[in-house]
Amino acid sequence: MAAASILAVALVALLAGCTFGPPSVPTTSGSSSTSTTTTTIPSTTTSSTTTTTSTTTTTSTTTTTTLPLITEGAVAIVANASGVNGAARLLTDELTARGFHMGDATNTAGLEEKLDVSKVYYLPAGADVATSIGRIMGGLVVTRMPVPVSITGGPAALGEATIVVMLGQDLASNSPIIPTP
Repeated sequence: MAAASILAVALVALLAGCTFGPPSVPTTSGSSSTSTTTTTIPSTTTSSTTTTTSTTTTTSTTTTTTLPLITEGAVAIVANASGVNGAARLLTDELTARGFHMGDATNTAGLEEKLDVSKVYYLPAGADVATSIGRIMGGLVVTRMPVPVSITGGPAALGEATIVVMLGQDLASNSPIIPTP
């Protein structure tokens, strides 16, 4: 207990020497004089230069994705809409040589009897094969087949075919008709 008392007395003595709160301001009455002392510290200029060298290395990677050519699962026919004799037969032979299942070549009729630009029509079952045909023929437009399709003999002439290549004047004069890769 004596040690605790000594510690308490020492703490009180220590705190008595401390000042808490704002500093006291003496009050004077009468006249006062003010003296100002100015100290000038010489200015110091510090200059630093930072040089940053940045090297950027750019690596360019080209990825070529080759889409598979889908030739199975549909029968296609070529309808000549160009007016060039034998063009539908030639394209039929070229597509057969590429592995597509082909029906007999025919001619167009009705509204699409003459076409400037070739295109590929498909029924839902032939969509993937039709896309492949359009791709190897240079990116032809591939779209759902209209009803009735504009070929000689009408829809009955389709037989098993779910794809009709409408061969227009843009490709019919080419030999071969399918561009070589």
